[in-house]
Amino acid sequence: MKKILKELGVSLDKSIYLEDYGHMQAVDPFLSLWLAEQSGKIRKGSIIVLVAAGTGWTWGATVLQRIS
Repeated sequence: MKKILKELGVSLDKSIYLEDYGHMQAVDPFLSLWLAEQSGKIRKGSIIVLVAAGTGWTWGATVLQRIS
């Protein structure tokens, strides 16, 4: 995770890692969004990047922007 953040130029304090919850398949991005919202990391105009990797070669990425 730290390597990906470094490559993207994103500091660790702007990320969410589910170390307290573990991997929960499709729930991971939704929980991450909720945790980020609760911790004040997402504000109006924020650009949010969700990156996920699963077992084997599965992966996914989504970019969102909060408009309100």
